[in-house]
Amino acid sequence: MLWIKKAVDFILYSNLWIAVSATAMTAQTSLLLQQQYPSVALLGFIFCATLFVYSLHQLISQRKAKSYTTPRLQRLRAFRGTLVFTTLLGCLFCINFYTQLQLSIQVVTIGLALLSLAYILPILPKKKRFRDLHFLKLFLVGWVWTFVTVLLPFLESDLAFNTSTFYLMLERMLFIFAIAIPFDIRDGQADQRIGVKTLPNTLGVKESKLFAFVSLALASFIILLNMNYLYNFPHVGRFAISFLITSILIHFTNPNKPDQYFIGLVDGMMILQFLLLQ
Repeated sequence: MLWIKKAVDFILYSNLWIAVSATAMTAQTSLLLQQQYPSVALLGFIFCATLFVYSLHQLISQRKAKSYTTPRLQRLRAFRGTLVFTTLLGCLFCINFYTQLQLSIQVVTIGLALLSLAYILPILPKKKRFRDLHFLKLFLVGWVWTFVTVLLPFLESDLAFNTSTFYLMLERMLFIFAIAIPFDIRDGQADQRIGVKTLPNTLGVKESKLFAFVSLALASFIILLNMNYLYNFPHVGRFAISFLITSILIHFTNPNKPDQYFIGLVDGMMILQFLLLQ
């Protein structure tokens, strides 16, 4: 039905879906570390910060792509008013929740905020962004998402940093790497147009998918190592289901897939993993 499609598109293109994904990954970390959800302040901050950053990024991307268009850009331009609203709303509530966080988290988030803004704002020479630097996009996404969804809830838990936490951070980073690669495949032509080298437009799509599969395999190995510290056998089975479905989506990824495939299904693997581990 038409109204269902409009509702789904609104959730996806307003960045509510990716904000829920970030919140789910954060909650998953706290549940694994201390069997309880993070504070409302932390969950609210991460939700609103994600909403703000992704909406602002898409507004800036539209501005930088005035000279050409793609189906994705056309869809984003149709949601420009919504993106302006979610940018402003996300920023306002993000600041509100930030004031409620404990000091250690506030300090760390300043660095993460600067890195996130440098990723999307043209602060480099020739109006380039950090995401426009060769091969850096994938690793920046992995680092920031890992620090936000693992380090911040860890800091709130007041636990001592140990081997288990290190394994968890490494596992999460590899998982984020894997699901970020389909987006590099999707953006291959756009990245080539502005001269940005990524794995897909340098090594090829098949080779990039192999990199994603290897990342998931390494994450699986780290999960097994963490069984002595954090996980039990049921956890392993649930992660296996999550990684299997993620691998299938990566396998069928190609630049011609509709945008909903990426922002709906691939990003949705974060929510699925959270649900499986309940």
